[in-house]
Amino acid sequence: MFLIILYIIGITAEGITGALAAGKRKMDLFGVMFIACATAIGGGSVRDMLFGHYPLTWVAHPEYLFIVCAAALITTRMPYFFSRFERTFLVLDALGLAVFSVIGARIGMEYHSTGSIALIGAVVTGVFGGILRDIFCARVPLVFQKELYASIALLTGLMYVAIDFVSDNYYYINENINIIACLITGFVTRLIAIRYHLGLPVFSFLPNDENSDSTNKTKSSSTSTSSASEQKTDARPIPSQAQQAKSPAINHSSSSQAPAHEVNAAHAAHEANTDHAAHEANTDHAASDSEQNPSTAELSISADLSQEQQNIATAPVPHAADASDSDDRAGGAPLAKTSDSIAETSSHNETAGADKSTDSKN
Repeated sequence: MFLIILYIIGITAEGITGALAAGKRKMDLFGVMFIACATAIGGGSVRDMLFGHYPLTWVAHPEYLFIVCAAALITTRMPYFFSRFERTFLVLDALGLAVFSVIGARIGMEYHSTGSIALIGAVVTGVFGGILRDIFCARVPLVFQKELYASIALLTGLMYVAIDFVSDNYYYINENINIIACLITGFVTRLIAIRYHLGLPVFSFLPNDENSDSTNKTKSSSTSTSSASEQKTDARPIPSQAQQAKSPAINHSSSSQAPAHEVNAAHAAHEANTDHAAHEANTDHAASDSEQNPSTAELSISADLSQEQQNIATAPVPHAADASDSDDRAGGAPLAKTSDSIAETSSHNETAGADKSTDSKN
């Protein structure tokens, strides 16, 4: 009963992985269920056909087939949910590998009682479902590329055969203990292989002819790529020498004209602003001077008048006889001339003062 429960868990996990693989290939629902069934029960079916074990397991127990199909259909409704639990499915896959290997080895011992057939039954049951899945999905089987897988099935079957041989010939060991020990060994070994990426050595062989062909293909592809790039470069229009000679001058003139125009405009604006500011400063200065010294012209006029008056006062006064004589001779001309000169001087000074005041106001 314990082995049957583990078998149901194993085929369910394998059916989900098969459905996800079919979804990556964009298959319809029938294709999804077919790939899921081939992954889950394909190995057991091949084993039963090889050993003549009829009816087949899923024919004798059709409920296994229904369980796998139900798991596949549920996966199609929640693919992202199941894809997030990749590590969980790796663990379930490791458990299913151990269960299938033990079942295959057990059936081989029951029908043929030979260790070699038991080992073949363990390997076929454990790994052939994944091989069928990858073949139907048109890819190289992961069993032949990834971590230890078929080797673990072989190890589990070998351990089962060895314990059974010891139990029959030397010391009796209960079959359930044998099954549990083989399950634990296969399961733990598979997890260690996944954790540390353990695998068998990879064989890579290329004959000299194929190697040279691949090298030549690589060189030709690189040559074609370089020639294509050169053609693209050559396809660009090459300017003539005259164009090359003109283009720098044109570019230089166009690049220099715009800044020169901008500089001239800025210089003219600056000069206009400077002249306007100077004019305003001169006007303000003149106004301030006129306000500070409003009587400069008047002072100069009064000084001239005072000087004339002093000259007249200090001049010698002639005697009456001389004066009369002189007046008689000259007819009073000197005095008239003096008074006239004084009047002219005063008027001239007043005019000059008025002109100076006008200029200061301006």
